[in-house]
Amino acid sequence: MADKKSDDTLRILVACRKFDGVVGGVERMSTTLMNELVKRGHEVFLFTWDEREDAKAFYPIDEKIKWTKLAMGDPTHKASLLLRLKRALKVRKILNSIRPDIVLGFQEGSFVTLKLYGLGLGIPMICAIRESPFRYAYIEAKPPFWFSCQIFRLAASVTVQFERYKAAFPKFLWPTIKVTPNHIFPAAELADTDGKSGERKILLSTGRLSPEKNHKILVEAFAKISDELPDWDLVIVGKGGQEEPLKKQTSALPESVAARIHLPGPTDDVPSWLKQAQLFCLPSKWEGFPNALAEAMAHGLPCVGFAECDGVRDLIDHGKTGILAAGNDDASTLAVTLRKLMESSELRRTMGQAGFEKTKSYSPEAMLDNWETVLREGAGR
Repeated sequence: MADKKSDDTLRILVACRKFDGVVGGVERMSTTLMNELVKRGHEVFLFTWDEREDAKAFYPIDEKIKWTKLAMGDPTHKASLLLRLKRALKVRKILNSIRPDIVLGFQEGSFVTLKLYGLGLGIPMICAIRESPFRYAYIEAKPPFWFSCQIFRLAASVTVQFERYKAAFPKFLWPTIKVTPNHIFPAAELADTDGKSGERKILLSTGRLSPEKNHKILVEAFAKISDELPDWDLVIVGKGGQEEPLKKQTSALPESVAARIHLPGPTDDVPSWLKQAQLFCLPSKWEGFPNALAEAMAHGLPCVGFAECDGVRDLIDHGKTGILAAGNDDASTLAVTLRKLMESSELRRTMGQAGFEKTKSYSPEAMLDNWETVLREGAGR
């Protein structure tokens, strides 16, 4: 994207929980956003709770971005009261030193903590929620969602990724909520959904290997239909805590099936895999705005996910850009849905093209304009 300068530059502090080696949608999206804001002439700072001063980000960060690490204990473990008090003092010192026009806190935890630590400093803050606010049907919120909603009263705004997500919040917050979908970069080269004659076809899934991404159900579904579709392989690209359980699950399958399931690990070149694939599946239980799915659509891949998965059902137009399997976390309905597209190159072709067209509405230029507007409003500009 071309540089876009503005006379009214902002001093923006972006806050995230952890960046050190993390391969995830929040880290990727926030990094891209920061890099593009720098290109537009804004002064951008990054603050994370990383415990090491020499922490390294997986995704490239523009050298103009000044990164401050809290470096006070492991951010993935609950801190003692004493450590929290020490952190609060250090955070206040950092905020006073930077004096940003606006703070953008990614996820509720980062925002709530910064807002409480920064009380009285007069610095406006935005909470960027990057997952479905309906996800608490599956997990326990810490702090509780009702408590976070009370802290959101103090936010300059709260951002969500789809209009439908507003309904998860109490009505008193609705005027504060802004819709900020993720931006989707256009693909340099589209996938060949037909596949080359005589070559094996790829059912692809990419992303963090974590429980909510639910790749175990995808492995189970593929195993159910693999004998009927002997020219297909399943490739799951990514890393995370579920890597070993997935390998164990795969190794327990018959050798004829296990040999066709591949876990190549993480990559910083997802498009190279998307170009090789003929079909994409994101079997998550819940999402926010699923970057992996959006990127697959931008490459012209037809997509499959669950009809009751937030984010997935908001991006996939059922029967047009892909097919939604009934329910959620159901290997049988997922297998039936996958088979429909694996058996029909015509369906893959037409749905892939429709998905490619849909992603044009999420162009980086349009979405960055949207983010700039939200940041300026939050800063009182």
